[in-house]
Amino acid sequence: MAFAEWMASNSSPDYKALYLRAEEEREREREERRRAEEEREREKEERRRAEENQKKAEEERDQGRERTRPTTFLELLHLCHTLFSLQLRAETPSRSTTGKILPPNREILQQEIYRSVCAYLAPPDETAAQLFSPRLVLEDLGQRFGERAISSEQDLESYERFGVENYVHDILTKLCKNPAAREEFGLGDGVKFDNHANALDPTETDPPLPTTYRRSRQINFVYAGLTVREIPFLPQSSISRLISCPSRTFAQDCET
Repeated sequence: MAFAEWMASNSSPDYKALYLRAEEEREREREERRRAEEEREREKEERRRAEENQKKAEEERDQGRERTRPTTFLELLHLCHTLFSLQLRAETPSRSTTGKILPPNREILQQEIYRSVCAYLAPPDETAAQLFSPRLVLEDLGQRFGERAISSEQDLESYERFGVENYVHDILTKLCKNPAAREEFGLGDGVKFDNHANALDPTETDPPLPTTYRRSRQINFVYAGLTVREIPFLPQSSISRLISCPSRTFAQDCET
């Protein structure tokens, strides 16, 4: 028995079992490496998604700030053109009112006036000041203009008031704050548009009108400070085209 036990203890090793154990160990190591690689890929994907979400959030914040910040003069003209003028639709004649088209008296587009305004509100060698309504406000108003076709004079008057006159008033108000611009354009202490001749009736605080002053219902009237007068160099049609044609060469672009 002692000899048999000695022989058993000194017999050749079981190479097959050793091979299988080694193979199992290698397989376990491969599985661990595979899992580690998957974990790294998962972490990499999570970082990529986090970076994308962060970038998207930053872009949304930037877009939000861009839409809510005040606009510059040239941005205002461009947005009024694209969001207001291009949104206008005329109703079919059968569903619209009729009326006379006024003759194009004083329909002059003055390039020099436009250039002078740009010199004050959009100087070429300086960063333009952000002075006017934010894009978000203009987008909302433009959407409202696009929802309904113009079918009457009242509809057109509403557009002229809310889409043109209000912003022309803003532009002139900013010019009034610059003494040189106020002097050059003769703006006095400010301007206000009115669409009816009753606005010209004298009040207790109004000075008497000159006897040679002639009223007209074909144009808008303007109050400049306490003196009622027409602005001779900025007729309403020219201002409307200024809003509708936002270009440094708008006079040439809009002559047709």
